[in-house]
Amino acid sequence: MTRLIMSIFLLSGSVAAQETLQWRSELFTGYRSLNYSAGGTEIKGDVLSVGASLTAMIGRFYTSLSGERDLYSHSKTANVDFNRSDMALSIGYGVGDNISLFAGYKQGLTKLNDLDLQAKGFFIGAGAGLPTKYGVFSFSTAYADLGANYRDPRLYAYSGNARGTSLTAAWHGKISDSLNYGLSLVRHEYYYQHFNSLDFNINENILSIHAGLQYHF
Repeated sequence: MTRLIMSIFLLSGSVAAQETLQWRSELFTGYRSLNYSAGGTEIKGDVLSVGASLTAMIGRFYTSLSGERDLYSHSKTANVDFNRSDMALSIGYGVGDNISLFAGYKQGLTKLNDLDLQAKGFFIGAGAGLPTKYGVFSFSTAYADLGANYRDPRLYAYSGNARGTSLTAAWHGKISDSLNYGLSLVRHEYYYQHFNSLDFNINENILSIHAGLQYHF
């Protein structure tokens, strides 16, 4: 959720210091390894996804809207199908040239056959980067405290909460003055609990690899 924000700020530190509105868009593709465990049952799958984002910067402030959904999914667990989609809105501030603080709102939805597992709510985080003459390596971490909903095939809905962390490591470089490329590795782990009338908790672990192109305008 933070790789684009950090890379944009770090790659364009001199631009971000100006008081003019700057925009960047990104198209990316990704591979995700999903792992869910609940009540002694473990479900695993792989997902190929596509996404897009739009980021605005003025001075040292920036905001980003992003979305991602699966194109193809493969389950490693018999008789289970996967679908996954995510959206996030982030607002941040650059502290110095290489450090960023951010907060935002996100939601993620996983479909396991007829089961729906949804989490949505707020997150906060921080990141730092190391510029080089070849590009920028950045790292960020975020903590989320989300509301959760679980719906089973009988249309019973259960509400609870989900808490967890996300870690991102990314590399971004310039192709031209207006075009950047990026590679990132993201791991998030959320723990779903306190469901009403549900006697088990759910652990969600997702490892993502993304590759994308960013255009500045």
